[in-house]
Amino acid sequence: MVCFWIGCNHWSDQYIMNILAYKVFAQKGQDMNTQHKFFLMTVFFIMAMFASIHAVADGNGYYKEIDGVKYPYNRFVLAGESTLQSITISGSASIDSNSSETYTCTALFKTTTDSYSFHTQRTVTPTWTVTPPIYASIDEAGVMTNKNKTRNDQTVTLTASYDTKTVSKTITLAGLAPTNQIVSLNAGWNWVSFKVLPDSHKIADVLGTTSFAVNDIILTNGGMARFNGTGWLPSSFTIEYGKMYQIYMGNATTVTVSGYAGEMWYVPLEAGWNWIANPLELSANPAKLAHNGGWTVGDRIQSMNGIVTYTGSKWIPATDFSLVSGNGYQIYTANAGALAFPADGEDETLYAVVDLSGGPNALSYPVRYTNTAPDLNDDTCRTTELWLRKIPAGTFMMGSPSDELGYEGFEIRHEVTLTDDYYIGVFECTQKQWELVMGSNPSQYKGDCRPVERVSYDMIRGTGEQAGAGWPTYGHAVDLTSFMGKLQGKTGLLFDLPTVAQWEYACRAGTTTALNSGKNLLTAEDEEDANMNEVGRNKYNQSDRKGGYSQHTKVGSYLRNAWGLYDMHGNESEWCLDWLGNYSMAMVNPTGPNTGTSRMLKGGDFHTFGKWGRASVYFNSLPSTQVSGFRIVFLP
Repeated sequence: MVCFWIGCNHWSDQYIMNILAYKVFAQKGQDMNTQHKFFLMTVFFIMAMFASIHAVADGNGYYKEIDGVKYPYNRFVLAGESTLQSITISGSASIDSNSSETYTCTALFKTTTDSYSFHTQRTVTPTWTVTPPIYASIDEAGVMTNKNKTRNDQTVTLTASYDTKTVSKTITLAGLAPTNQIVSLNAGWNWVSFKVLPDSHKIADVLGTTSFAVNDIILTNGGMARFNGTGWLPSSFTIEYGKMYQIYMGNATTVTVSGYAGEMWYVPLEAGWNWIANPLELSANPAKLAHNGGWTVGDRIQSMNGIVTYTGSKWIPATDFSLVSGNGYQIYTANAGALAFPADGEDETLYAVVDLSGGPNALSYPVRYTNTAPDLNDDTCRTTELWLRKIPAGTFMMGSPSDELGYEGFEIRHEVTLTDDYYIGVFECTQKQWELVMGSNPSQYKGDCRPVERVSYDMIRGTGEQAGAGWPTYGHAVDLTSFMGKLQGKTGLLFDLPTVAQWEYACRAGTTTALNSGKNLLTAEDEEDANMNEVGRNKYNQSDRKGGYSQHTKVGSYLRNAWGLYDMHGNESEWCLDWLGNYSMAMVNPTGPNTGTSRMLKGGDFHTFGKWGRASVYFNSLPSTQVSGFRIVFLP
């Protein structure tokens, strides 16, 4: 009976325990008293638990694999298949000087065994949602920033979803304290918006009556008020958040407006002319404004300094026109609706995503922006969507120090400054993405999620003396039938290859080491290097079970860099814009020589060993050679 009571998972273990019980008691002709039974039950229970451990052995011992992560077995983790039982969420809040709140949100993954109450825990990255939707975002690290600018306290629900489980936590976002806005008015006409207003919104409470002269005027497309020397008429005239006002002043003055910050991150639009303002703290490019009624050909945005017009796919002229925080604008649109500004402003839109699902016959490829990184568990980001990450302008040391393992004489270290932000592919362009644009796949080693290869510089940009082969003299002009030509034509945006400087700056992501992991090589010889194996497919890790034995493999299979970019060391070498040239002196926005015979490539590939996959090293090839892959750049 004792042996049947034991929860042993292996028949052979039960058999051994039965024999043991028989030998101890039955052969001696003794009856088991209570003390004997308790002793045997305790011993057998412990033996059964250890006998029930199901583990897999590798070179480092026994482990259980959960979601691709190996957890070593020890005395705290017992029993059969572990399954997700629950996740918990916690949040801590702090309010900064800008009256925005930051919540650090973590989700805890807890697994409980089938047979026993022992469990293991680890932190995971869930999918976050905030209800109701507010002007807030949660980044990859689980940090939620709230800049909702609500007048009163607001209750929201944070929800974390992972696997099939969800859990929610209700938190209160504190309302804002009163604040001030300084409005500077020049003599003559001024285009002004108000981000701070008193409760009444009445013009006398907003602007006061002491700084104005007779016949000073304020008007919008909803009405007008005039100062008569003692007050504003009509006195009922009100000022609203998100609207633009034209104010005529006989003399320059400065007004302090006291009240509460605006609650809006969207502005209502009527069909026809609208006088609106950017109510947020950051500037916004017209291409990033969402109009839920839809932009149509001929819609336009006008400021005191210029105008842009919508063509059906893009805004022209393609200048640095942007809607500056606090400034006023006139917008003409054929459709009524609401104009939504990007929740974190232009400078916080980390990813641009091109929807290629329409394939080679699509009339256009929609583009959206998001602060959420691509989900590597969903191959959409490697196939029907093209993901690019924003890279901030900056200065870095290009090349490598002479004592770096693998150093070549042409890698002379020098300072380079890039003055403009740009976006670069999170992954190398994949075979499916090439096929959706061009209609065919030239690669030798097939795989939708693998990098496209055997493409030439000419196939990517074209062969025209000006459009295609004309870099840098003719800038980003490309052949309309090339890959970049089709991508530019169907998005209305400026896509191209990166310059060598842009590529290396993005690869390094602030590091100064040979690899963007912050590590240097362990050897410069033609042999395996564990540090290189971490960051990309190369000659010596082709059998690491990440796919593509003796070939390149699925993009995003190795460690990313600090900016979330994958495979910049190995997998497939990547074309850059520049002609082969000498890079040895401090430069600003270098574009390479004006002429040449070979174009440059970076990154190494699955054939090479560590030395040839370092951040600073480069190669060159004739632009007509179908040899490599590439990574895409978008210039906003």
